[in-house]
Amino acid sequence: MRQEAAWNRGDIAAFMSGYWKSPDVRFLSGDKIVSGWNETHARYRAKYATRAQMGTLGFTDLRVDMLAPTRRSSSADGGSSAQAIGRTASSR
Repeated sequence: MRQEAAWNRGDIAAFMSGYWKSPDVRFLSGDKIVSGWNETHARYRAKYATRAQMGTLGFTDLRVDMLAPTRRSSSADGGSSAQAIGRTASSR
């Protein structure tokens, strides 16, 4: 998976390319919800400021559900909306 590989080489920008670049994106982790692509990117940069803090990431039990086509006005590529749910395993 491209996001996993990007994370494991310490490339948060490439990791974030897997997210819908929209203020409507939502990221859930534990009991925290972050709304917005910029806010999600900022959260990752703050929480994982160094390569050592990032550790190694792996995804398991990944499920991607296609939700609906997106309007071209809200998606740069006119793609589709999806919801991805899974578990992450990380080591530092």
